[in-house]
Amino acid sequence: MKLLDFLDDPTLTELRLRMGARLVPKFTRLEIPELLSAIELSVLAEEGIALSDLDLVKVENDDTLSFKGYRVAIYIRDHGLVRDEQTLPAFHVAFCPTVAAMKDNKRLYRYAVTQQEDDHFVMNWIGDHTTQFSQRLTVCQRCLSILKWDGFDLIHMSKEEQFSILFSFALNAYYERYPKKL
Repeated sequence: MKLLDFLDDPTLTELRLRMGARLVPKFTRLEIPELLSAIELSVLAEEGIALSDLDLVKVENDDTLSFKGYRVAIYIRDHGLVRDEQTLPAFHVAFCPTVAAMKDNKRLYRYAVTQQEDDHFVMNWIGDHTTQFSQRLTVCQRCLSILKWDGFDLIHMSKEEQFSILFSFALNAYYERYPKKL
């Protein structure tokens, strides 16, 4: 059964106008954000939460990343040997080209989200057996550039200036500038 569009009926439109009745604005869907439990907030603040769904990481208007209403850093938790070398990537705080590529390639599941305030992240070394350890990671330079953190610029800054900002970056300062709760 097809519903009639009463706005197309000239008789009803004339009646509505004579009555002085206004049209009701179009309805919009109200999205209620998913909330984190107290336990999830505690885990998020410490070791972080492994992502199970790509769409749980949102990009805020300021290009920072959020998870269920909380601003977060994301990083790859599980690591192994790559061409016989141990490599450790940077962590991300903004929607940089690296995060965009991971999202486009549907690979954000490899990431964990966290709100910890130090630069030591819980990692899993995958080899003959899995070993969990804490490792200091640096922030992604592309993220710093996106956020223009302390004037960071990949093109117009010397390497010395870039490294100075990169190695002085601290998550607690980041969360002061970009509050954890949205």
